[in-house]
This record gives sequence, C-alpha cells and structure tokens, in this order.
Amino acid sequence: MITIVVPAYNEEDILSDFLVEVAKFVDKENNIEVLVVNDGSKDKTSKILEDAKKKYFFLQVITHKVNKGLGAALASGFKNAKGDIIVTLDSDLTHSPEFIKEILNNKQNYNCCIASRYISGGGMRYVPAYRIWLSIFANKIFSLLYSIPVKDITSGFKMYDAAMVRSMEITSKSFSVQLEIMVRLAKQGAMFKEIPFVLVNRTKGKSKFSFRIIPEYMSVCAKLFLIRWFH
Repeated sequence: MITIVVPAYNEEDILSDFLVEVAKFVDKENNIEVLVVNDGSKDKTSKILEDAKKKYFFLQVITHKVNKGLGAALASGFKNAKGDIIVTLDSDLTHSPEFIKEILNNKQNYNCCIASRYISGGGMRYVPAYRIWLSIFANKIFSLLYSIPVKDITSGFKMYDAAMVRSMEITSKSFSVQLEIMVRLAKQGAMFKEIPFVLVNRTKGKSKFSFRIIPEYMSVCAKLFLIRWFH
C-alpha cells in the first residue's frame, strides 16, 4: 500500500484544486490512501476537508488543534500511514500529483527517491531568484557537511521506505525537517535516487517561506552534525 502524506496549513485557496488533481491519480485499484495533516489551520481548510471526506474514498485526515509546524505534521503523517511506501508532497500544487507515477517508477532498490530541482532536467519556474540561489547554496553546504549524495536535500517531494521513517523521533519544527529526515536516513545507510523535477511556484494562496527559518536551521544543523557523525 502507498500512503501520500500531505501537510496543510491555511490552504483554503488551493486545497480543493489539489484534491481534484490527486483524485485523477488515485483510483480504487491503486491501493493508495491520501493522508492530509491539517496543522491547526485557522481558515476554511478544516471545512474543505470535512466535505472532501464524503466525496473521496481515499482521503484520511489528521487534525492538529494548534499549528505545530511542518516537522510535527510530517511526523504525524509518518506514524499514522498504513502504507509500506510513503510519498510526501505539498498541498499548494507546486508538486504535481501526476509526478508521483514517475517517482514510483524509480523506487526499485532505493529507500528514498527525491523529486529533484537541482539535477539535469530539473528546475524552478516563477520562483524569486533570491530563493532559488539561497536554496542551491544551502543544499550544496548540507550535502558536503553531512556527506549525503543528493543535490536537492530540502525537496519536500519525496518517496520513503515507510519502515525507515515511521520510527524517527523528529524534532525539527519548520522547513528544516527535510534536512533532519535526510540526515537520519543517511545515518541508517539509506540508498537515494534523484529524479529531475520542475517546481512551478504556487498561483493561489500564500507561501509559508520566511527568513525566520534561518536561525532554526543554524540550530538544527549543529544538532544534526552530532547525530550524523558522533552518535
């Protein structure tokens, strides 16, 4: 079974569109569940999901009463996923559900497949240049610092061997969770595969990116360095 884990926070503008696109990919024969983690949304996200559960047989919902951050949302998804394969992607349609087919076609003999923006054939469209260069620089540093043979460590569009992530004690609260998961997988000796993917910036709703994540990244980096090399 495959579980698609989708964190969602205040996504009323795009969530219905996302579910329509997911429904095109999922059918009753695919043995797939879509697990949306509503991370304390304050808008109409909860209502949209309540209504959608009546329409989509594949949809499961976990609700956090308060916003706990991306790390907690993914941790909840991992622990409640029924599948032996877990795919994570964003609910804002920057990650096309159709591309899940490509990821699954490349999963043989790999514990983690990454929809990668930074290998040949990948890229980003309509994303501010400063964010692109900041991401490229950060990923180069992370790859060297933690000896992870991946160019797009911070991608949120990934496939995991569920057994390797379900038991993780994830502590990162924000976007740094993507780095934490990859460091912990590398520590376990995971095999990685990158697949070229072009991310297209969201057209509805508001991005959750903020420069406030940088101090958390610095703190998390120090902790993960110890985990990677000394624990």
